Amino acid sequence: MILQSLANYYIRKSRNPSPESRVAPYGMEYKEIKFIIEIDDDGSFVNLADLRDDKKRGKTLLVPKSVGRSGSASWQTANLLWDHYGYVLGQSKAGTENQNAEGQLRSFIAKIESLPEELKSEEDIAAVIKCYQRGEYKKVLESPNWPECNKIPGCNMTFRLFYESRAVTENRKLIDWAASAVNDAPEKGGVVGRCLVTGEIGEIARTHAKVGVGGSQANLVGFQKNSGYDSYGKEQGYNAPVSKKAEFFYTTALNILLKSPSNRALFLDSKKNIRVALLFWAEPHSISEDDAADAELAVRALIYGSSGESGDDADTGIKNAKNIFKSIFNGSVPTTTKDRFCVLGIAPNKARISVVFWTRGTLKEIAQNIYEYVKDVNLENRVNTITPSVYDILRSSEYQGKMENVPSNMIPAMVYSIFNGTPFPSSVFGHVMARIRAEHNPSSVRVAFLKAYLNRKYRNTKGAELQVALDKNNANTAYRLGRLLAVLQKLQEEANPGINATLMDRFYSSMSSTPAAVIPTLLRLKTHHLAKLPVGRKIFFEKVFTEIFSNLKQGGIPKHMSLEQQADFAVGYYHQREDLFKEKDKDASNGNNESANGTKSEDQN
Repeated sequence: MILQSLANYYIRKSRNPSPESRVAPYGMEYKEIKFIIEIDDDGSFVNLADLRDDKKRGKTLLVPKSVGRSGSASWQTANLLWDHYGYVLGQSKAGTENQNAEGQLRSFIAKIESLPEELKSEEDIAAVIKCYQRGEYKKVLESPNWPECNKIPGCNMTFRLFYESRAVTENRKLIDWAASAVNDAPEKGGVVGRCLVTGEIGEIARTHAKVGVGGSQANLVGFQKNSGYDSYGKEQGYNAPVSKKAEFFYTTALNILLKSPSNRALFLDSKKNIRVALLFWAEPHSISEDDAADAELAVRALIYGSSGESGDDADTGIKNAKNIFKSIFNGSVPTTTKDRFCVLGIAPNKARISVVFWTRGTLKEIAQNIYEYVKDVNLENRVNTITPSVYDILRSSEYQGKMENVPSNMIPAMVYSIFNGTPFPSSVFGHVMARIRAEHNPSSVRVAFLKAYLNRKYRNTKGAELQVALDKNNANTAYRLGRLLAVLQKLQEEANPGINATLMDRFYSSMSSTPAAVIPTLLRLKTHHLAKLPVGRKIFFEKVFTEIFSNLKQGGIPKHMSLEQQADFAVGYYHQREDLFKEKDKDASNGNNESANGTKSEDQN
């Protein structure tokens, strides 16, 4: 199903007339080329041009699709009209010795000479053939740019006529030939069979092209020779028959998605290498391409928020995402069961790409699950309602908020729960609680997740749910004890302005885990702090305390609270603290209005 969905994505993109789509036609791919050999019509060497920019990145050129090669005989397999300098020039990397370099060069030349006569007669391709026949390629080693090229491992190269801007690999007839039925004819020794992806009869790919995930080049599909996984005498790719055409479709689609900021979310390590790449795309049937693109951007916004590689305005992006998925869910954007959405999580390894997450559902199902996520994590602060992104939540669970500290297995687990509407992972819950205890900081993002975690876990077994803001009707003991600490802290701050260490700093851990042991001390401090306040504020706090204690569940203050009760405590603390600041802001606003009205009245008099 993964390969089929990727192949369908390529087919859809290849039919898009927009020049921005930049999808390589069948038989071709876009590749980074750092140096290009410039020659004359007669094959004479002219120059070795450096195509790199200031950041040492090469130029992306259209080239014939790379071929899979592995093992001791890999030197016999060359790419057509482009490859690294071992094949193009028969040279080893500077300071090393490649014993197969001469064989690689012969394979490269033989590949070009195997082209049909009508292609070999093309001006630029004919010039390349003459370059090798006359030995002009050896003069590349005399170029001032050669030492720079030679020290780059696996530096890819190709050719162009010195008076042309396009490379020989971008020859129009070559591109047409690469996609033609003639080029689909089985190679010598090739196997023809039914493709598992398309269901069509075609030549089966023995090996599959590698896909670049960050700095890693690895296969999504591959069988090592004599690995013990061969069946019925079949080897390598013949164990799971995928046609060469389907192999091209899915590998090209993977490369497109990995390069598209609108279709990816990258989770990096401390060295900026990809740990997990999350790829997502719509499969529109009845909806428009614009609606499909909006859904993809909305998913990106909910994953990244204000973090990651996204440079977008987080609040605007998430607000738009809410509206988009709400419209799909409630039918404002009509969809059918054939409109689908795919999410693929992959992690690079040395030899294989690991699939860590995969889901494919109807667009309406996905929209419903995402809309539920938004409702679950929504939380009011003193200014507005926040909706933390996946990135925000995962970062909040780790020391210093560093994404690289998040265990790799927590990323797909969190994503799975969102797109499938299942309970959030207990591993993320445990990490968030650990950070709150260590830092005494139930931040808005952490509390939003705790609220969502508890509501999802007990939605079908408990009647009441935690709300987005203060709920005075919530009689949960842990929730009310959290509220109590928030009020005691605010009371202390008003009684002792500018105090360095608050009750939060001194008592949060013990109050949230063993409240019965510290309540007597806190109540004595309460009496002491109330005595310092003006009558009006004293009455206000007494009313709040009375309301909190009046609805405490029968049984008194617990001696110990479980981890989930501590989460209720954190939510109650946050809700009450934010509500107290709202009251303060409201009082300040009313005071300013009264002052302004009084001044106006005096002026009028």
